[in-house]
Amino acid sequence: MELTGTFTRPIQDLRVFDFRPKTAGIRYGVALLLALINALLRSDHAIFSNEFEFPWSIFWYGFLFVFVVCSSSWIATSILKKRLFETGELNPATASKFLVVNVIVALIVYSCLYWAINGQIYPRHYFLYFILTIAVVSIENLIYLLYCSFQSPDFSIDKPQTASTDLIISMGQKQIILPQREIELIELKNELILFHSKGKVITSQFESMEALEKLLSAELFFRANRQVIINRHTIKEIKKGENRKLSIQLNGSIPIQGISVSRYRRKDLLTWIKTQRP
Repeated sequence: MELTGTFTRPIQDLRVFDFRPKTAGIRYGVALLLALINALLRSDHAIFSNEFEFPWSIFWYGFLFVFVVCSSSWIATSILKKRLFETGELNPATASKFLVVNVIVALIVYSCLYWAINGQIYPRHYFLYFILTIAVVSIENLIYLLYCSFQSPDFSIDKPQTASTDLIISMGQKQIILPQREIELIELKNELILFHSKGKVITSQFESMEALEKLLSAELFFRANRQVIINRHTIKEIKKGENRKLSIQLNGSIPIQGISVSRYRRKDLLTWIKTQRP
């Protein structure tokens, strides 16, 4: 991990913010721990005293409450992940937006739950748990963002050993066969995946760039960033950019130039470009 002035980490695959057993275990594990701490702190007797009885009702009430609140904020950020992390990086700005959205959603859900349980708002009681809710959601999401920051740029993308030489692309009611060697560049734009091939632009209906990437030849194509996949034969030159980034200039009539590669991907790009051309 590098820290250069401002903390940044690349997020090539936004599915890290989706529901998965591994990430669910981390997030709900934190919720379970916080519910346990809350129950122990609210016990009438010291933990190791003879009179101590574990407050199960407080524990389960607290866990279910945190479970509902955290799940709601998680669903919201999964839906908004493309807007929250449109730069493809985890940095102080994107992390702050992520936390703010989580807190806002959590407080809306908390207020609804509080009203449903109590029938009215008791100011002192309401604001006490209001603050606790903010603390719980913030802690849970900060730990989750820390987990995300340690994921590799190619999180959960498993490339096959071999790839088909042709792609079958759906276009409305018809399908076309496009040889991979004829694809100059693949671009994600306005939620659509565009294939640049021999001066033409073909709009596809692939589910995601990640799904498409699994079908491509690893020797022929490189994922420069979240929005662009390039064919090695279209690369004209690679220039050094600011903050140790690289800038790729392309051949031909492709109307996209200066494709940015983050400093975290520069080593992968340089290693890939030196491999034997297929």
